[in-house]
Amino acid sequence: MEILLKELLELLEGEIDIFKSLLPVFKKEKKAVLASDLNKLNKTLSEKEKLLFIMRSMEKKRQRM
Repeated sequence: MEILLKELLELLEGEIDIFKSLLPVFKKEKKAVLASDLNKLNKTLSEKEKLLFIMRSMEKKRQRM
């Protein structure tokens, strides 16, 4: 039981890190939209999608726990 709780805590800390790393991406995305910079917007959208994919994977793992 203790091992499971430790794994869950590590997973939740990982999710927190993902949320923290999303904030700068959202800020870059906002700047790209305001500047109408399609290249930067596409780049930030790609970054965001990668982070969201990781987040979804972690959430599925958490639900299985």
